[in-house]
Amino acid sequence: MVVFDVTSELSLNSVSEWVALVHNSMPDKATSTTAGVLFGNKTDLVDRRVVSPKAGSALAEKLGLVYFEGSAVSI
Repeated sequence: MVVFDVTSELSLNSVSEWVALVHNSMPDKATSTTAGVLFGNKTDLVDRRVVSPKAGSALAEKLGLVYFEGSAVSI
């Protein structure tokens, strides 16, 4: 699972690099058989949000990940 901050465009822009780091640390077979998740965090900060659900979902799809979002504060 890779988590990014929906209040930070830079955070979203770093996701591809983070996913590559995770994949590079896994055995080859595991990268093709392990499901991945992209989680957009801090959705409680509505006024500060800069990354739309559509943008997060599109990136997740591009990277072959399932997309979820929410807030650790809301748990």
